[in-house]
Amino acid sequence: MPSHLRIARERRGISVRDLADTVGVTPATLRKYETGVISPVPDDVLIAIALTLGDRALLEQHPVTRALRSWPKAA
Repeated sequence: MPSHLRIARERRGISVRDLADTVGVTPATLRKYETGVISPVPDDVLIAIALTLGDRALLEQHPVTRALRSWPKAA
């Protein structure tokens, strides 16, 4: 997922500084998420990044997303 963060950000033409400011982290921290130095990305930050970038795929491998897929459908 770390490289996907960078690719998603670059595809949308958003700078590290702008995305970091939007989601409330420093640019250095965002770079660490993008390179995998800090892993996993905290839930609140990952959700903020996914919403800001409009990229649902960022949440697809999140443990909560995987767990929800395995729940039985409501009757």
